[in-house]
Order: sequence, then structure tokens, then C-alpha cells
Amino acid sequence: MPTPLPLQFFDHGSPVTVIDRDLPHWLQAGTVCFLTWRTWDSMPRGWVDQWLADRAAWLRSHAIDPDRDDWRRRLRQLPDERIAEFNRSFSRRWESCLDEAHGSCPLKRPELSKVVGDSLMCFDGTRYHLTDFVVMPNHVHLLAAFPDDGAMLAQCEGWKRFTGVRLNRLLGRSGRFWQVDGFDHLVRDEAQFEKFRRYIADNPRRAGLMPGEYLWYSTEPSGRLSPPVGVTVGDGDPPGPTAPPGGRLAPGVGGQPSLPTGSALNGRPSPPVGVTVGDGDPPGRTA
Repeated sequence: MPTPLPLQFFDHGSPVTVIDRDLPHWLQAGTVCFLTWRTWDSMPRGWVDQWLADRAAWLRSHAIDPDRDDWRRRLRQLPDERIAEFNRSFSRRWESCLDEAHGSCPLKRPELSKVVGDSLMCFDGTRYHLTDFVVMPNHVHLLAAFPDDGAMLAQCEGWKRFTGVRLNRLLGRSGRFWQVDGFDHLVRDEAQFEKFRRYIADNPRRAGLMPGEYLWYSTEPSGRLSPPVGVTVGDGDPPGPTAPPGGRLAPGVGGQPSLPTGSALNGRPSPPVGVTVGDGDPPGRTA
């Protein structure tokens, strides 16, 4: 069994790798990341165009040319309050649009959200340490830590590639399933970690989802990210979701989640551990 990793948050004194794709990716070995990716049709094209236009206008009003390749670097040089304003202004709108459930929303179907949940749990404790996730009808949020800078992007690409093929097969279609890029945020401290956990747990309620329309998982790390107990990973398909003691796996039961019939927590159904969900702003989109 691998040695548990400490619950590590962003360290300003340690090296950070920044990779620019469609979105910037901040990477730091061992640091907990908040990750989001979405289905290819989850955002109306006209809405995205307007959002991008508004973002460009905001950047220009702060003397940043949005057409320059280095606009993200210049944004990070603004005062903290301006960066916070940028995050609030554009993150809230983005997350609200996702929660309006645009597109075909295939992950509302329990048998399809389970494919994603199975994949996320497959290598928990070996390739990464997973604390929380929610599979929404057209997007996924999760909190996880990765052992090195390259592991996060490689694992996200692996999750999306495997689940995209499997989900398309189940839907009887081909082509793109996920948007190519995703969003990641290095968690800076325990308070932000707990905020993200509440955000994930409360996402189905904010989106007005009914039981069975989402899949939520959470475990209590108790200061350390420990590998799951009793998980055996073999060749072929990922195993069904399992959880370490204290973990919760809920097929879309709001408020007091319970284990679905036919699933087991290390072979034994276990009562959920409550999560206190409070109000909070959606996460920012830059580190």
C-alpha cells in the first residue's frame, strides 16, 4: 500500500509550473487541486461569445490587452483585490451557466454518471488522492492531489479519454464528448479547501437537481490524504466506486446522502457522514 501523502496546500516557496493551453494550468507537486471539466455542448456558443467579449472589455479597462499571449501573466500582476474582482465577475457567471444544464446533459442518467465515478475512483491512492467529487449532468468537479507536476494533466486526459469512449459507446454515438481543456485551481489553504468541499457538496442543490440526477462522493481526510481501504485494481475496466471508512457515495440524494442499492462501501453499506453546506462564492478561475 502506498505511503499516504500529507494534505498539502499551495506553497509560495516551492516551484510552480504554469502551462498555457486554452486555459492556464498551475501545477505544483503534491498540492490539492480543484478541477472542473465539462461536456462539449454544455455552454451555448452565443453565451460563451458574450462572456469572452465581457472578459476582454474588463481586461482592457485594466490596461491589459486580451489578444496578447501574456495577458494571464499581466492579470496575475494586478493587485489582489482586482484579481478577486475578476474571479468573482466571471466565475459566478460561468458556473451559473453550467448549472442551468444546457446541452444534452447525458450524465443526468445514473448508469452514465457511474462510468465517470468508477473512473475517478479507479486509481485513488496509487496515482492520486481523491477527497471529493460531484458528477453533474454536464460537468464534473473534484478535489485531488497528484504526486508530480505532470501527473495532473496526464490523469485528466486519461479520465476524459477513457470515459469519453465508454460513454459514447453506451450512447450509440461517436465524436467529441468532453471539451478538450478544463479548469484547475491550486488550493491555497485549509479554509479554501473546505470552501471547495462545500461548493462540490452543494452544487446539486444550487442547480435544482432531483435525486438520481447526480453522483457525489466525499471522504474525511483527517489532515492526511490516505489511500482507500480494500480497493483492488486489476486489468481492464475500472472497479465500481468504493470508499475509505468515512467516505460517502451518493447517487443524487440531496441533504442526507445514502449508498445506492446494489453498491457497497468495502462490501458493507455505511451510513453517511453529514456535510455542513453553507453559502459561498463559486471558485475563482485563476490561482
